[in-house]
Formats: sequence, structure tokens, C-alpha cells
Amino acid sequence: MKKFYTVIFSTVLALTLVACGGDEPEQVEGDVNGDNGEIEQDIDLGFNEEDIPEVIATVNGQELDRDLYIALLQQEANNLLMQGVDMGTEEAQNYMNDAKREYLEKLVDEELIIQVAEERGITATEEEVDAEIAMYLDSMQIEETELNEMLDAQGLSMDDVREDFIDLVLRAKFIDEEISTPNITEDEIEATYEELVANTGEEAPTLDEYREDIEQYLKSQKEQEELNLIIKDLKEESEIDRFV
Repeated sequence: MKKFYTVIFSTVLALTLVACGGDEPEQVEGDVNGDNGEIEQDIDLGFNEEDIPEVIATVNGQELDRDLYIALLQQEANNLLMQGVDMGTEEAQNYMNDAKREYLEKLVDEELIIQVAEERGITATEEEVDAEIAMYLDSMQIEETELNEMLDAQGLSMDDVREDFIDLVLRAKFIDEEISTPNITEDEIEATYEELVANTGEEAPTLDEYREDIEQYLKSQKEQEELNLIIKDLKEESEIDRFV
């Protein structure tokens, strides 16, 4: 099945990332003037959770709640903080404003795909869901027991998030049915390689060494372009209300 991991589009991925990286950076403990008291320090994440409504959008009547949206924004902000970015700058604020819009649209897009997959009678078997979970664990390089511990820290279990893995299977099956395998020409491969070499500014591996990676990149790019056209049509046929 084709995979388009262009966004963390399942609750379990976002919650696991939060569990790994920490989702409450707003408070720190410290010593003030030699006292052994606690202080609280607000860290600017580029957005205010209180400004985000419980329902961020409705897609054909289906509500999208804010939990995944907030988790994704927190992860984006944490990535910037880890790079030493000052979240109070205009550039950082603009970046987070763009992230808010982009993640909202991506979550709407994912909901549209799942809805149309279910309408067409696409289903996921137990074996397919188990395989999806196994691939996720492999990509995260963790054991299932570790994932269970992370989820338990969030007050969740595998049963609670299995629906998210079902959605991943439905999504992949829909894409397999709708998107054809693109043809990649030698001219495209060579042009991409030349652009890559020009941008690196240093000695690069030969075309033969890069060929497989370049071909896969071009396939993914063309498949994503085709998927974007499908989503565009779905949006035109759907009733979507956005609240953030």
C-alpha cells in the first residue's frame, strides 16, 4: 500500500510524540533569592490554547476536536524551541500562524479521505491493522510494551487508539485505488540529480548511488500532486466549516 506520511495524521502518533518529548513546558521550578520556593515561568509557544475552540472544524457534519490539533502545534513549537528559536519574534509568530492554518487544512484533508473511503465500503482487516501497528513501532524504533507505557501515561490504551490505525489502513487502501504509479523518466532523474548537486555545494555521490532515492522522491512527489487534486475535488463537494 502507498504511504503518504505528509502529516502526523493519527492521534496516536501525536500523543506518542508528546509523551516522548513532554507536553507541558509552561512551568519550571527554581530558587528565588535563595528561597526554596517554586516559581512558574510561561513559555511562549506561539499560540494560546485558550483561543482554540473545542471543535476546530466540521467536515460534512463530522466534528474535529482540538486535541490532535493542539498536540501537533505543541510539537511544532517544541521543535523550534529545541533549535533555540525565540518564540517572541515576529518571524516565529508568523511561522506558528502558518502552522496553525496548515495543520487545520491537513486534518480536514485526512478526514475527507477517511469519509470517502468508508462511503466506498473500504474496510480494514485485523491483520492489516496489526501490520500497520508493527510498521509504526518499527518506524519509532520502540517495542509495543514501550508504546503501551507511553499511552498509559496519557490515560490511553491500545484499544483506545486502534481506531486511528484502522484509519491509516483505510487511507492507504483509498490511495491505492485512486492513484496510479507514476512513470519517472531518465531526464527527470538527471535533472533532479543536477539540482541536488548544485544545491549541496560539495562533492556528492554519483547519480547511480542516488538513483533509487531520487526515483522514489519523484514518485512520491507526483503521487502527492495527484492526491492533492483528489482532495481539491472532495473539498468542492463537501460542507466544511472552520472555527480557528
